Amino acid sequence: MAQNPTLAKALVHDVYKTIDLVDIMNEVLDPDPGLDEPEYLAGMALELATLHTEVTAALEVLKAKLRDAARDDLLDDLAGVVTINGEDYESEPLGTVTVTFPPKIIKLRKETDTELLKRSLGPAFRDYFDEVPASYVPTKDFEDKTLQASGQSPAKAAEARLALSAVEVTAQPTPRVSFAYAPKPE
Repeated sequence: MAQNPTLAKALVHDVYKTIDLVDIMNEVLDPDPGLDEPEYLAGMALELATLHTEVTAALEVLKAKLRDAARDDLLDDLAGVVTINGEDYESEPLGTVTVTFPPKIIKLRKETDTELLKRSLGPAFRDYFDEVPASYVPTKDFEDKTLQASGQSPAKAAEARLALSAVEVTAQPTPRVSFAYAPKPE
């Protein structure tokens, strides 16, 4: 990891919050029954919840940046998995971050009248849609088939337009980011 003073500053914890977190964690883990006053426990829980909210917000910003960085490594694919090694400011390994890009989703629109679509497409219906119990889903190669049919006869192009009008393509879902921590040295 390149030494970046701005990044190093961003990684330095706010001293007050670090001390707060260490103090709270020590008190939570302390078996002293004198710390069991409900109001005191509620106060510690509120302080931890505040820190959790702040850490979660910062983590969401980092996840967005990791998604952007990983997207560059996907090349032309729209779906896949990218693993990024994590290092501390001294380039010591901390673990890995995995960014998973799920494939886009093609599904029938809720308002689609499948019976009308079946009658309109006739035998070609099965070229574009698979039957699953109680409904239909676009075939795995739906996009390829509609693109191919669009370049064929006017009748095939009309079929493709009809099949396309019956589906909605959900933009690629938000990539998932997960963390695997490096083992701590003994």
